[in-house]
Amino acid sequence: MAPSLAITSPASSTVVTGEPTIVLRGTARDNAGVVRVTWTSGTSGSGVAQGTSQWTTPPIPLFMGMNAITVRAYDGAGNVAWRSVMVTRR
Repeated sequence: MAPSLAITSPASSTVVTGEPTIVLRGTARDNAGVVRVTWTSGTSGSGVAQGTSQWTTPPIPLFMGMNAITVRAYDGAGNVAWRSVMVTRR
């Protein structure tokens, strides 16, 4: 079974900002244990979040316009869950 994954900050799945970066925070849980949380941006690359059950991304660069960011949580059995945020930088 896939992990339970939530993005708690920002609170909405669509964000508008004037900032050049964004930090995502959230939680992940699984009966087999969450082993890794990663992020991918359609415009600025990918990386690994710090932590697993309580995780935080580094500052993710935002390009002007729409930025799609996907967070994935992986458990010890190889299952994956994902959530995404659409960030518009103005």
